[in-house]
Amino acid sequence: MSAASVLLINPPIRLNSPPTSVPVGLASIAAVLRRAGHRVDVLDANGLRLSFEQVRGRLGERRYDLVAAGGLITTYKYLKGLFGAVREAQSGALRVIGGGVCVDPRVVLANIDADVCVLGEGEHTMGELAAACRDRRDFRSIAGLAWRGEGGVELSPPRAVESDLDRFPMPAYDLFPTELYHRTVLYSGQANEARLITSRGCPWRCTFCWHIFGPGMRFRGIEAVMEEVRYFRRREGAASLLFADENFTARPSRVLEFCEAMCRNGFHRIPWMCSGRADTLDRRVLRQMRRAGCYRIAFGVESGCQRLLDAMNKRIGVEQMAETFRLCRECNIIPGGTLIFGVPGEDEASVAETVRFCRANRLATGLFFATPFPGTELYNDPPVQRRILARYGTKDRFFEALGDVVDFTVNLTDWGDEEMLRIKRRAEAAIKHQPPLTMASIAWASVRSRGLRRTARWYAQWLRQRLARPAGRNGTPPDG
Repeated sequence: MSAASVLLINPPIRLNSPPTSVPVGLASIAAVLRRAGHRVDVLDANGLRLSFEQVRGRLGERRYDLVAAGGLITTYKYLKGLFGAVREAQSGALRVIGGGVCVDPRVVLANIDADVCVLGEGEHTMGELAAACRDRRDFRSIAGLAWRGEGGVELSPPRAVESDLDRFPMPAYDLFPTELYHRTVLYSGQANEARLITSRGCPWRCTFCWHIFGPGMRFRGIEAVMEEVRYFRRREGAASLLFADENFTARPSRVLEFCEAMCRNGFHRIPWMCSGRADTLDRRVLRQMRRAGCYRIAFGVESGCQRLLDAMNKRIGVEQMAETFRLCRECNIIPGGTLIFGVPGEDEASVAETVRFCRANRLATGLFFATPFPGTELYNDPPVQRRILARYGTKDRFFEALGDVVDFTVNLTDWGDEEMLRIKRRAEAAIKHQPPLTMASIAWASVRSRGLRRTARWYAQWLRQRLARPAGRNGTPPDG
């Protein structure tokens, strides 16, 4: 039986910054297709930093049965142009779009020249689509799809997520220029930082967050994760690891099992970081994480105002976060965090509370604009919808504006735009310009967790990258 010929395209993100994140989802789909016997090529425009004209020039180098591309909603505008070019260069191929950008398939299919949307988790759906192309079968019986029908957009039955993630092979990293991603200095101070994902989903339902994998959470087996760590360590010489799960610490018992496996395999010598929730960690878990090599945990703090945390459905207390920050430092782990500015109900008092929280807990970070991303509860709120349409006129134009998560898109506060931006700048200055003793304490925590040489190297390389990088729109750094 012949194999289908498939081209997977990874669209670029922030061409004015070095690439940071290997597309693990696309690599997983590539591995599933390759295991099924299909011929898979990858055009990684993000990793290779290809211009649109360079991508267009490569599209016609070989004939394909199926051409697929996708990503987060932030790639929407780029994909509009890309699929027009795919149609010209690969007129006989099935054009497939997937990922978070397909959160509203009606908008996508009305404005992007793709034949079909893959909705939700893509591995099984893409495998069945490739088989249909190979056998010249109609794809409309495949679950998890949307396409244009005679009466408008039609949908097949929804695709159930895979309950056993270990059924998927290890992502096909060999098809991607991983060395170009890993050489970008992020947090560890070393230029070879590999990015892994050990779970899918998140059990919490914050109003500003959208989960492509649906409700609940699924975990890969610990041994499968160790196999991937071993691959990056031995095959690619990874000097540090970044576990990019939505919430790595959601199940503390699994975190302990993971830490034990890292130590048992000798991987505790590799520094690593992860994301987490403050209410899932205690001193015992944090000590084991430090023993296993963890040097940093990134928390979704979002606000220092309890009223806004409750409105965002964070289901966590400000004091709880402060205590976890204290425990992290006690265990020589650096606590980091992200903040959201401008959610509905934000006012001068809530901003002041956030500034106080950051200064009291030595959190020096910037503020992300509250952005109503499609699919979130925030986006679906009728007053927010009215503001979006008043500013952009159509969902298509709003989706186009979502090109970078650090950009200002729509004002959800009672302030005018200029007043809101002024308050944001003032708050960021107050948060970042902390007392010298506080900054010295942060530096000392970094030295204790990374070591003196690694800390010095991290700051030197970070500074070189920042000086060489142009500012984004509204004066914000492109990488947030």
